[in-house]
Amino acid sequence: MINDNKYHDNEEASLVNAVRHGDKDAFARLYRRYFSELCDISFYLTRDKEVAKEMVQDTFLVIWERREDWQPKGSIRSYLFRAVKNRSLDYLKHVRVERGWQKMHQMDITVSDAGEESMSQEELAAAIDRSVDELPEKCRIIFIMNRNQGFTYGEIAEIQGISQKTVETQIGRALKKLKESLARHLPPHSI
Repeated sequence: MINDNKYHDNEEASLVNAVRHGDKDAFARLYRRYFSELCDISFYLTRDKEVAKEMVQDTFLVIWERREDWQPKGSIRSYLFRAVKNRSLDYLKHVRVERGWQKMHQMDITVSDAGEESMSQEELAAAIDRSVDELPEKCRIIFIMNRNQGFTYGEIAEIQGISQKTVETQIGRALKKLKESLARHLPPHSI
């Protein structure tokens, strides 16, 4: 039994209950009510309309597939916003691998051909990927949003619900850790 006072109104409680019992019309109402708004938040994160639609559709697909156990915490709207935000952020993490760290190569990193420690561009890219993967989760997400997706510190602060100073601190920590991690692979003064 659903605890009705978890939701803003009886209509939300009824909607959740109907979806949990497989009511396709109720699910369609839920989808139509929030689809556009959820696409906007995903687009704000991903900067791609098609990807944003896919993130929202995937979120609703998971809800439908797991409808019998679906019990959103708080309002339906806040639940859906968190789910789409998390799915979009996961997408951003995945994109960094596919794009091969294009932004990282713009940091004036040069590889020396001399010495035993020199690396090919592919080896360097792999070393950078490993180093970024080792960053703490919050630091890694903020770094990826800034370096791979081009979000400003202010945009990241708004999306993550943190201060801009925290974003600056996290980016600084990420750069310091990457510099330490990659130092043995690069010639002096290249990062």
